[in-house]
Amino acid sequence: MNKHDSAKEMETRISALQRRLRAGGIPLLLMFEGPSAAGRGRLISKLINLFDSRGYRLVTSSVLSESADKRIPMQKFWINTPGKGRIAIFERTPYGELVERAMEGRSIKRQLSHVMDFERTLAADGALVLKIFLDISAKEQRRRLKKLDRNKCSSWRVTDDDWRQNRRFEKYQGRMERIMSASDTEFAPWLRLDCGDLKEAKGALFGMVAGFIEERLGGAKPSATVPPPSPASRIPDSPTDRIDLSLSLSREEYERRLEELQEELLDLELKSYRKRLPVIIAFEGCDAAGKGGAIKRLTQGLDPRGFEVIPVAAPDETERRHHYLWRFWRSFPKKGHFAIFDRTWYGRVLVERVEGFCSENDWRRAYDEINAMEECLSDSGAVLCKFWLHISQEEQLRRFNDRKNSEWKSWKLSDEDWRNREKWPQYKKAVDEMLVRTSTEHAPWTIVEAECKLYSRIKVLSTVIESLKRKGA
Repeated sequence: MNKHDSAKEMETRISALQRRLRAGGIPLLLMFEGPSAAGRGRLISKLINLFDSRGYRLVTSSVLSESADKRIPMQKFWINTPGKGRIAIFERTPYGELVERAMEGRSIKRQLSHVMDFERTLAADGALVLKIFLDISAKEQRRRLKKLDRNKCSSWRVTDDDWRQNRRFEKYQGRMERIMSASDTEFAPWLRLDCGDLKEAKGALFGMVAGFIEERLGGAKPSATVPPPSPASRIPDSPTDRIDLSLSLSREEYERRLEELQEELLDLELKSYRKRLPVIIAFEGCDAAGKGGAIKRLTQGLDPRGFEVIPVAAPDETERRHHYLWRFWRSFPKKGHFAIFDRTWYGRVLVERVEGFCSENDWRRAYDEINAMEECLSDSGAVLCKFWLHISQEEQLRRFNDRKNSEWKSWKLSDEDWRNREKWPQYKKAVDEMLVRTSTEHAPWTIVEAECKLYSRIKVLSTVIESLKRKGA
């Protein structure tokens, strides 16, 4: 900040930038990291006083800690990301947990890549991401901790972990330096703030934040300096053309196996709860392919306290203001619980692609974003099952007519179903590319031959059971 700028001038400058962010629908994510007693609370308090309080949200350490033990690690950061035109200020970053892990001698390579994927995904969607490291010396930290500890009103804030960090300060700084060097990118840079003198640091912080926003809004370093979306590619062999739709099951065999599998799944649900495994089951498929029936048989024998079925429709107004993955991160289950999605995040590369609800750049970028998200979920211990239920055009028409002519099924059929059917070739192309690009080692697709509903329901149950066993349930 210019030394001659007054507090009022800086407030005017920051307020004008906040209005520009709001008008442009640009989210701003500010994340603070640094050693204990660096002055984080005081500096953030001064900064937010410059913002219109209706346009920002402070995400405190306590908010992040409350969900840390129950949630998938990156979930607590994703669900608190700002909507378009809003500001989110994180009192802590995901890197704080990484440096603690590194100091214990554990590998952080994969976790670091997940944090950087988080930043890259938001930046590619237009968000501004800035990380600020509050820098003090070990001597200054020790002086401040002693001062806080002597005061009865503030001694509660000083913990054993704070003193432990001070004793190992050189090691902490070394690990943090390496992490910052590896994660300092154009789309989510690190800026260092000298906090030895908090009065000077306050002015420097204001100028730092204002300068960053002005630079990005001015286009000098646009937030879109991220890897380009996946290029168009030829799908050499159609996965849906190889499906054997003649596979079937007799009613007698179906009833016998259904009861056995539902009992086994209930047992695995209880084991998953004890082992605190989050379980995510995702259903996609042609219209009238039998997703609802498969979900019903999947949940019939489960303890209802341990699962939630999430029907996915068009995003509402709040969801449209966020990144398209935000609403799914909000719905991912707590550890030990099941989340069953009736349609999923793959809408971005299916209906949104075919119907033109997003740009080609957006849906091409989504393949890598989805793969990164699913790898993060898998690495965090989640069981992830993805099902594509497939039927022929002829069977779909038969089921549509059956619904049309049935008094108790007619509500299932809409004009949109008929419109989608007219675009079968476009959807087929999108499905084939989705299956090829997003069937990975950590999150493979299971293609379900759904011409026979009895067969498809048993295959779904069997696959979920096998997946739970492989993950250690």
